[in-house]
Amino acid sequence: MKVSDWIRSELNDEKIKIIEQDGNVLVTANPGTGKTLLLAFKYLNLLENGIPPEDILCLTFTVKACRGLEERISEKIREKKIDIDPSMLQVYTFHSFALENGEDDEVVSNNLLRYAIYDYIKKNEILNYSGSYLQDEIVPKFERLMRYLKSYGILPSDIDIERVKSLIEEDGNNTKEEMDRFAENFVDIYRHYESIKSGQGIDYSDMLIHFLEKPNVPEYKYVLVDEMQDVNQIEAKIALKCAKNFICVGDKKQAIMGFQGGSVSNLSLFDNSTKFILSENFRSGQQVLDYAKDVFQSRDSTNIYELQDLRSATGKTCPKPVVFKIEKSELYPSAC
Repeated sequence: MKVSDWIRSELNDEKIKIIEQDGNVLVTANPGTGKTLLLAFKYLNLLENGIPPEDILCLTFTVKACRGLEERISEKIREKKIDIDPSMLQVYTFHSFALENGEDDEVVSNNLLRYAIYDYIKKNEILNYSGSYLQDEIVPKFERLMRYLKSYGILPSDIDIERVKSLIEEDGNNTKEEMDRFAENFVDIYRHYESIKSGQGIDYSDMLIHFLEKPNVPEYKYVLVDEMQDVNQIEAKIALKCAKNFICVGDKKQAIMGFQGGSVSNLSLFDNSTKFILSENFRSGQQVLDYAKDVFQSRDSTNIYELQDLRSATGKTCPKPVVFKIEKSELYPSAC
């Protein structure tokens, strides 16, 4: 794909090679290497090559990332006087995209799930704990587990409880009977939540599930996806379903959303692509990068290839990092 001179003047060689690449692209963006900059300029380059904004979709993980990407693209459109109305840009979070293109349903509060869990436990006397302990300790654990399952599109009707119980083993703290009973109660609570929610609206996971179930969804010539390591399976499938070509950027070393279903395993769904690595860091000194490289490689040998060329883009140096390790008992002696 042709890249204009002004874009070449603002990017390093590794980003230009990625922007030039046609078809599906998957980029490992090491920390500080400018992944948002890459996506913004890829979008601008598509516009300059005659792709109208209605044929380009950007999907991001957070509202903050969405706004940052849109502002960066819009700023360059105005600066370079590109004949595009910035209001035509299609930059969304996954949820806002699914909501805009889904059914006109009321979105329920996150508090409904917490209430449903607490309500069921108390009324059925499942656990003999105080109300405050249930709210502070137990309910959040049930909530996280339900959200995690639903991020994979798993509903109560999909759970084969007898199959689950056949896989449960004693863990040293609880008997097999206790753990089987917990599994049964968990499914009952999950079912209770879905039941009371059905009369009030949909939750954020429902938005994505319903969108993916639609027989016809908007299709785009190019779908650009940010923070791929934190995208859950349903979100990854939405991006693929809408894309004729995708450009995805992520880094498994920066995965932080596993509790919501985000998984580096979802990157494998995008294997049908040309792969690149961003290695020039614009944020840190070389000594920090060398230390980070050693730490990541010592923990996971699969990081060696993607980190082998990690370097300061400007030749910046800094003092060698000094790491202090303090035992928890030293910070909180009374807790031990």
